[in-house]
Parts: sequence; structure tokens; C-alpha cells
Amino acid sequence: MNILLYGGGVDSTTLMAYLYSKHIPFKVMHCNYGQKAFARERKAAKYFCKKYYAELITPKIDLTFASSCTILKRAANPTADTKLELRNIVLMSLAGSYIASNSKDSLN
Repeated sequence: MNILLYGGGVDSTTLMAYLYSKHIPFKVMHCNYGQKAFARERKAAKYFCKKYYAELITPKIDLTFASSCTILKRAANPTADTKLELRNIVLMSLAGSYIASNSKDSLN
């Protein structure tokens, strides 16, 4: 099973188009982790998933407890910091867990 972690930008959208053009089956995971841009990212994810016939998975996790960076909408004391430390590791772990739990060829 192939999962594309979708952030709504040019890189992940280009990868989606590439996978589609090569007939590589994939699902798209777009995570709602409390980011301010979620609604716009979700709109892009829905549009491109429809265009490239990909299933969209949207887990919700709350990372606001871990950081007060400005990309999060409910940051208690927003700072000028825009980095959400280790975000990609958390998101990749979530995708890996999904694959392990839902794949015919389980990693267990």
C-alpha cells in the first residue's frame, strides 16, 4: 500500500500527478493537526484526489499541546516561531501505522 502524505503544496501535488501518470496505486493522507491552513489544504486535497482518482484519508490529531508556533490555530501563546518541531516524523509515523493496520502485507 502506498500513502502520499499531502500538505497542499506544489511538491505533494506534483508527486500525486507523477504517481497517477505511472499507474502506481496510492491513497492520500492529509492530516488535520490543528494548522491554520487546514481548510485551504483540504480544499486542494479534495480537488486533486478527485482529479487523480485517489482515496482521501483525513486523520485528526491535536499537536497544539506540543507547540505554540504560529502555524497552529489554537496556540496558547503564539510565538514568532513557524516551525512545528518533528511534525514530519509524527505524520510519517501515523502513515506507517495506517499502512501496518490496513495492508494485506502487514509489517507485523
